[in-house]
Amino acid sequence: MSKESLKDIRVKIDAVDKQMMELFKERMALSQEVALIKRDNNISLIDPPAKHRSSKQPSISPVRN
Repeated sequence: MSKESLKDIRVKIDAVDKQMMELFKERMALSQEVALIKRDNNISLIDPPAKHRSSKQPSISPVRN
């Protein structure tokens, strides 16, 4: 692997990191909205498993070399 391709990969990683940060910020803002709605409607912050959520969670496999 050449140094140039390593640099290219690192640039791509940085771009993905930026996207992940933006998505995390969006998720946090949505979570804040949920908390405010629950507070205003006297709903417990802790829910039993919600039916509206997908029962299928994405699986994460370990990286193997």
